[in-house]
Amino acid sequence: MANMVEALSQCCKRVEVATIRAEAMADNVWNHPRMCPSFTEAVKARLNTGTKVLTAGGQEKVFQQTFERITGEKLLHSYACYLSTSHGPVIGMLYISNVRIAFCSDFSHYLSPGHPTSMHYKVDFLLDI
Repeated sequence: MANMVEALSQCCKRVEVATIRAEAMADNVWNHPRMCPSFTEAVKARLNTGTKVLTAGGQEKVFQQTFERITGEKLLHSYACYLSTSHGPVIGMLYISNVRIAFCSDFSHYLSPGHPTSMHYKVDFLLDI
């Protein structure tokens, strides 16, 4: 009887963890397009990012291709997020490694009105550990 109670307890804990993760994912799905100026832009950005990750072979590879490699650096986490700018929120990826925190926009943005060159927003902070 004790084994059955323990098994049910473990099962309930797993369901609880899965529920929390599902709620977080649903919240992210809801907040992500809501923050973006255009719903279609948010969807295109997520598809673009997913395609990059699949073709490159994972987030670690995308991170290494986007930013200059630092010896001994290892990607810990990556998150879809927005960078707040004077022109509004910029959709992109936040990368956290053991050496730095970095952001790169999903799309190119014009540097200034009338300027023909567009670039990705990139922000890179080295951690002093």
